[in-house]
Amino acid sequence: DKERIMSKKLKITLISLASLAILAVAALMGISAYISSHADEYKHYLTEVLERETGMKLRFAGPGSVSVLPWIGIEAEDVLIENSAEFKSFGENLLTVDKAGVELAIFPLLSGRIEFGDIRVEGLKLGLVLDKSGNANWNFGPGSGNTVEGETQAPAVEGGSGAGGVVVEEPEASVSWAIGSVSMSNTNISYIDEAGNKKYRFENISLETGSLGIGQDVSLQLAGDVSASSPEFEGSVKLNSEFNFKDSRNIEISSLERKVVSRKGMLGESEADI
Repeated sequence: DKERIMSKKLKITLISLASLAILAVAALMGISAYISSHADEYKHYLTEVLERETGMKLRFAGPGSVSVLPWIGIEAEDVLIENSAEFKSFGENLLTVDKAGVELAIFPLLSGRIEFGDIRVEGLKLGLVLDKSGNANWNFGPGSGNTVEGETQAPAVEGGSGAGGVVVEEPEASVSWAIGSVSMSNTNISYIDEAGNKKYRFENISLETGSLGIGQDVSLQLAGDVSASSPEFEGSVKLNSEFNFKDSRNIEISSLERKVVSRKGMLGESEADI
């Protein structure tokens, strides 16, 4: 009889746990469906908050989606950050992204671990401008202005020895993290220094990594075309590397292969390791 009672209690416990698990999954699915159905409202709210707090004019021109199970997944298309009015003549947008997606695991967060899945970015175009007055189109913030020169520096902590400021380092955070992989394709970056009359362009950039994490060997492949006005240069660059995040502040590079193929400029029609 005692064994029968224990068996019955165990069955009730298992049934209760299974019911709770089903309810939790159903709740998460309901939350995911609700968020997806109200995605436009959240995008509008996010753009309003960012513009009010930072001056950043973020726009979601294309569709987006949010999922909860088994990851918190976010995908968006045709995302852009507009240039402010004084930089409109250099290009319509500071940043555009054709498509981007990121995944964040839910359960590792409960133990203080940040675990991303694959991070994917397609068709990123970034146009950086520094005008003749030293104003930069990538600086945002109400009341802070766009000027690069004269940025406010954090005050040094004075020491009692009279030897000047003493830098006090904050204790290193022990946050565990991991990323499945990072991939970027069809990426273009331009930089214009109007005061120095210099222009730099990085085009057709592709980036691929393996999984990333603390204490983990990582592979990276980077390729793209590059051009510069001063000194005049036009060519392509390829980079393959193996490295390891020893901890949150130190990276150990075990191998690095760099090659540039020049079509015009410093190397002439040639190929060289750099």
